[in-house]
Amino acid sequence: MKYWLILASILLGVTAVQGESPVGGKGLSPTAVQVDSPETADNLTSLILKPLPYSLFGKCSYTGDPHLIPFPKFPGQGVNMYFCKHIGWEILLLNKWVLILVKVGPNPYVILDYIIIFFDGNQGMKCLLFASLGWSTCPLSSSIISITYPSGTAWTHWYPNAQFLNIQITSFSWPGGNRYDFVIRQTFALIQQSSGVCIKNNCPLEAVIANPPPMIAKICDIYIDAAQPQYKGRVDDRTVSLVRNSCYNDLILSKNPKFAQSALSLLIHISLDQIKGENIPNLVKKGEENINEGLLQAGRAVAALLDKENTCSEEKPCFSNDD
Repeated sequence: MKYWLILASILLGVTAVQGESPVGGKGLSPTAVQVDSPETADNLTSLILKPLPYSLFGKCSYTGDPHLIPFPKFPGQGVNMYFCKHIGWEILLLNKWVLILVKVGPNPYVILDYIIIFFDGNQGMKCLLFASLGWSTCPLSSSIISITYPSGTAWTHWYPNAQFLNIQITSFSWPGGNRYDFVIRQTFALIQQSSGVCIKNNCPLEAVIANPPPMIAKICDIYIDAAQPQYKGRVDDRTVSLVRNSCYNDLILSKNPKFAQSALSLLIHISLDQIKGENIPNLVKKGEENINEGLLQAGRAVAALLDKENTCSEEKPCFSNDD
């Protein structure tokens, strides 16, 4: 596996000459096939993936500024949320099937770039994704099912050969480019064979903010309230409190209300964990549709709130709703 870490370090140097790939189309790796039709996605996943109960796998999320919820060690284990402030490239997940590297920028510490290498289980490479080069989907011949959702700002990658591995990436507009949120699902057996930030981290626990500024509380509540009608399953009060608190932290540090988008997206993903006995790819696809609906609703409500109540002064800087 060290061979692939060396390769990844070489690839990181490519970021110094970012731009269009010299081969293939802009926005795709040379052999990638973009699957943006829900019907096509359904056909692919139904052929390759069998329904699995959610109790067989765990989830890691790395979202927002970024906030980490690592993989649980066993089914039903309660997991805390951590507030990570690492700068630069770090390994989010590594096992014999995948290496996920993310680049985190400072103040706020958002994910600005990523590299994903899918392996064949024996150190052979199946597919390479590279955000800064626009390589966002895998070729069908790779055995990885890459789906671009109709919004064009979210991708899911299924790897059935890896027992069960799903990587969900959501892109949000950000000054100078995009920022990214990650939600990763894999079996507990594979979790035990993995390393990286999703497994073990040295990030501090999320600090609790009891009395956020009123405008920040209102913005976070708008996005959280917009998420609730879009849930596919129940989300417990403790989890909602953790996500709300992360939203407070993000907005206090950034003064950017669009950070609250991550709270809505994460809550809807978490709600999928409570569904039993349904087709997982279909659930994730529906969850992504619900995220888009919730973001539109919340975005309009926040824009109206800012127009009405967003007053600025030297003592009280106002919020910017611009990208």
